[in-house]
Amino acid sequence: MIGCTRIELSGNPFVDTGLGVIASLTGLSDINDLALSHLYKVHGNGDQLTRWNSRLKSFTQIFGTNNPLYQYSYGFKKGKGPSEVNIAVYKSTLEGLLSAIPKLGTGERCWACGSPSSFDFAQICRKAVEASNLKAPKNKVVGRDWFPLAGSLGSDAQSLPAASRPPHICPRCLLAVHYLPLGLILLNGRLAVFQSTSQKFWYELICDIVNVYKGRVDSGDYETLGAKEGGRAFVERLLALFERLRREAHPDIPEALYVWRFTNSGASPDCAVEEIPDPALRFLSKAAGEGLRHDIMSLMASEGKGPQYSLYQCILDGRDYPKLYPEGKRKGASPKLYAIYQTCIRDHSAKALHAAHKLARTVSSEISEKELKRMQRREAFREMSVRNQFRAIMARMTIEGQFTLDEYLDLFPLKEGRGITVEWDGWNIVRFYLHHANEDFTAIETEQQDGKEPCHLLLYCAGQIYRMAQLRIGEAWNNKESKSKKLNIRCRKRAKDSAVFLFTVDQTVLAQFSIPTTILQGNNILEAYKRIISAKDSSVKGSKATDFKIKDLKVGMRKVNLKARVLEIPEPRMVYTAWGTDAHVSNALIADETGKVRMSLWNEQINMVSEGDSIKVENAKVARFKGELQLRIGRNGSLSTME
Repeated sequence: MIGCTRIELSGNPFVDTGLGVIASLTGLSDINDLALSHLYKVHGNGDQLTRWNSRLKSFTQIFGTNNPLYQYSYGFKKGKGPSEVNIAVYKSTLEGLLSAIPKLGTGERCWACGSPSSFDFAQICRKAVEASNLKAPKNKVVGRDWFPLAGSLGSDAQSLPAASRPPHICPRCLLAVHYLPLGLILLNGRLAVFQSTSQKFWYELICDIVNVYKGRVDSGDYETLGAKEGGRAFVERLLALFERLRREAHPDIPEALYVWRFTNSGASPDCAVEEIPDPALRFLSKAAGEGLRHDIMSLMASEGKGPQYSLYQCILDGRDYPKLYPEGKRKGASPKLYAIYQTCIRDHSAKALHAAHKLARTVSSEISEKELKRMQRREAFREMSVRNQFRAIMARMTIEGQFTLDEYLDLFPLKEGRGITVEWDGWNIVRFYLHHANEDFTAIETEQQDGKEPCHLLLYCAGQIYRMAQLRIGEAWNNKESKSKKLNIRCRKRAKDSAVFLFTVDQTVLAQFSIPTTILQGNNILEAYKRIISAKDSSVKGSKATDFKIKDLKVGMRKVNLKARVLEIPEPRMVYTAWGTDAHVSNALIADETGKVRMSLWNEQINMVSEGDSIKVENAKVARFKGELQLRIGRNGSLSTME
């Protein structure tokens, strides 16, 4: 009856993964059916497990080289592998653990699974070593050579569980973790095991990983899964699993999947837990269901070594994935894959994508092929003139009934921060569809999405109308008239206390009224707006840059010239850009007689100036970074020192 004893999961990710591997090797469809008899059957005399662990590179990554299988004092030689003595001591220790499992039931509770156990680990090790006519170590305890991250270390913070004495681990858990090398992945430089809110999904993932290892071992490949592929190996395993579950009509998508990434080598063992949230899992499931697995793997094949902008990290963080977008010879994602990513990961609605496609198709039909290619560039929408061109077309489409305010707000949802602005993502979506403007829109099925908060829509619209009216009225007040394609404002009369303005649309009188001079001149608002307009309008090709003082700088200004003195150049820091390159950046502090402002210096710009230098900045733009104004030189700007 002992062999029929059911083995329950422990809750410890290392032990449970080992048990999952054992159940998979047994061929069980449900891990809850795992019993002690299955453990006996899989382990046998220990030859197969010893053979696997003597060759799999993941074994030493988990247990180091102090384990008897790799100890030099027992005959291990680099390049040749474990000796007969290494193998004999290791097998004998495993056999001792296996024979001690039925004796569980009394004694101190296991720190991994909570089962009471009174077995003597030191005695089992001593018998195994002495059986090979070797001197056994005194008081052998469970350390990291037998259980990941366990043992008495330099400090409590380095151990799991945290302790100042060796952990007490039962023989069942100690034996189970030695099947770990067949059930984990190397993910972004660390070994990874998994837990999930769905036990079935977790077990199916373990079975899938075990099958991959078995296939590799049979072909003579003992490399750790993920060592060469990086995060691609894990994403591919999930995609393959979702494909199989859908074929078998088991669309069991867990609410979350937890990744235990750990290192057990050297003097600084460590462990971190990451959650792969529901949106990421739904994206992978949906993409697999649409047959897009190979499309995703093709995109990931061109990923660099830096994990920050890998697909795995992007879906983990809910960020946009740069490889989705065409760049040079890279075609980017298909419209279907792009739509699934944007709706699942970025939480954009299908209506927003359709609006972007409609806008891109209209624009592409009205411009030359050369202009279209210019707008398809990654940096195209950083130019104010390009965005203004699209805004004008949106306005015209709205007048013609082809574009609505709801579509605009879906594509450019409002956000609140320092004032009310719109999300930038909409421009990226439009740019993607500029590459697919001649294709029909790819409709996708989406779950019902709640409408996004309007972000004080009435306040926003009123503010925009008021702001534009002030700008145009201010222009008419100073220049007698302000003209546009449709709306004209003319200052018909200027008196000491007021001015009269005439508003016409297509030469039809709309309104005429007077505005007190005190309002027009109050707090120099109009003068400030004039300077903003001057800077923004100067972004149009062929216009000239404008000289400014630091106190006059506003977010959004472009083609700004100024003279200042460098007060501080902080130590440069290395950053990894969104497009896969390394760069150095320093956020310098500059000042003139009116104020101070931060200025970003990149790469060679850092060495062009020194603290105390008088500098001249030309064609710069003004942005906001971490709540502060920041002057940015950009590729069209220049920086020079003055005598």
